[in-house]
Amino acid sequence: MAMAPNANFYIIETNKEIFRLALDNVDLGNILANNRVSLSVTDNIDEISQVLNEALIKENIKIVLHNPSFRIMSENLQELKYLLEEFKMTERSIEKYSPLLDENFKSNIKKILMAM
Repeated sequence: MAMAPNANFYIIETNKEIFRLALDNVDLGNILANNRVSLSVTDNIDEISQVLNEALIKENIKIVLHNPSFRIMSENLQELKYLLEEFKMTERSIEKYSPLLDENFKSNIKKILMAM
């Protein structure tokens, strides 16, 4: 698996059984041995919060959700699931409308300068 050369990865798997199946069926050696990968296998909200707090203070982060895993998150993580869904929706909106906002800003600046 090729990874971005300067990126760090914080992987959270909330289903221990799924992770066990992955270990049994897929060679994860390169991922597990990579010092740029932080892996947490837990459904404990406090542990997950700690990992997210560490990751979210970084600049230029990208949150990637594995949709099948995301859909089967346990009941005790529903609030986190809602927050992550909201974060992703906001992120998509920013990506989608950023060019339009930039164009609008430039147009407004031109109009203001021409009016001076």
